[in-house]
Amino acid sequence: MRSPFVTRPRHVRRPSRNAEPQRSALVLDQLEDRRMLAILPGQVVSSAGYLDADGRLYFCGRRAHVVMAGRRPFHSVPVENVFNRHPEVRRTALIGIDGTPALAVEPRSRSLSADDRRRLAAELGAIGAADPVTAPIRRFYFHPSFPVDARHNAKIFRDRLGAWAATQPFVEVDGPDAGDA
Repeated sequence: MRSPFVTRPRHVRRPSRNAEPQRSALVLDQLEDRRMLAILPGQVVSSAGYLDADGRLYFCGRRAHVVMAGRRPFHSVPVENVFNRHPEVRRTALIGIDGTPALAVEPRSRSLSADDRRRLAAELGAIGAADPVTAPIRRFYFHPSFPVDARHNAKIFRDRLGAWAATQPFVEVDGPDAGDA
């Protein structure tokens, strides 16, 4: 098994001479930032991140978890890190519902009343509004226990969570639309 490596947009390295070109070619994230990198575990492009001005690597999450709102990408790790700071939140998951970025919230308490959910959504909305990465996220879905891979309690099945959320009521707080920011 090969260890992951990071490549800069101008320097494409292939994992091996015998690798299939279509599997080993670098797919750059052309969405918003030309400095976006692809992290290549073995031969499959699966994660995204970027280098800051000091050359530090920031992991942004899996490419499959990017939610597009118009031309703006929302990456799971930077978004979730903002909201996961709330003391009443166990974890969050970025999901997209009909082109709208939204947040699934797994609260620490499994028995929140409707008033508690509205209060918590308002608090999360205020936290999100203070950060330009998350300011457009105004829709919150509350789930008692995220569907996860039994082998990795941290690996959330976002496809299942998104399908669930599409049929559920949500709490929406005031703020800018995703396309405005």
